[in-house]
Amino acid sequence: MNAVIARITYRALLGRRRVLLLALLPVVLLLLAVAFRAGNGDATENLLDHFGVAALLPLVALIVGTGVLGAELEDGTAIYLLATPTPRSAIVTTKFAVAAVVTVAFTAIPEFLAGVIAFPDRTRLSVAYAVGTAVGAVVYVAIFLALSVATRRAMAVGLIYVLVWEGLLASFVSGIGVLSVQQYSLSIAKAIAHAGDEIPANVSLAVAIPMLLVVIVVASRLAVDRLSGYRISGEPG
Repeated sequence: MNAVIARITYRALLGRRRVLLLALLPVVLLLLAVAFRAGNGDATENLLDHFGVAALLPLVALIVGTGVLGAELEDGTAIYLLATPTPRSAIVTTKFAVAAVVTVAFTAIPEFLAGVIAFPDRTRLSVAYAVGTAVGAVVYVAIFLALSVATRRAMAVGLIYVLVWEGLLASFVSGIGVLSVQQYSLSIAKAIAHAGDEIPANVSLAVAIPMLLVVIVVASRLAVDRLSGYRISGEPG
């Protein structure tokens, strides 16, 4: 971790325009929770799963993960960072940590609050979804950070990944769920909540935990390797 890089990154991520963009989906989730409470809704998966885990989580992670370093590489300002003697691994680790904290704050906390608002008598379920969302946020950020270093079209590629792989294939084809961050999140939430079939996880906890650790390590390693190949001009070597 590098404190200077972390401070600059937080400042860039939490600028006025970006904060408004990041806050949009959490606000929508909380408004939906209020509507669920007013309508006495009990279909938790429609709120905490379909919107919270399947929409809010990957989209916020995509915005933060691709922007925390990719934006600097794209506009050329990363030249000042790459020109310093700071190890590439320290740069990636710091960016990853900052992005993970910000993503968790804008996803897991709203997910918990939405659960408490909509289903006040089911606190354990709200906690379970919040923890699953927090873990998923860390994994997603690792993927999107690596993607932002690997390609200049990280946002487009990441959006396709979220919509096609996570949104369609992994949700309906159980075998593909082994490679789905969304399924990792749901598996953890299901284990904590003891919710049975109420939380639709296609991957067991025994598979989800090792797989998510592998994804984080591989994505982080890829990001470091790709960043190490960048010349000062900002072009990959």
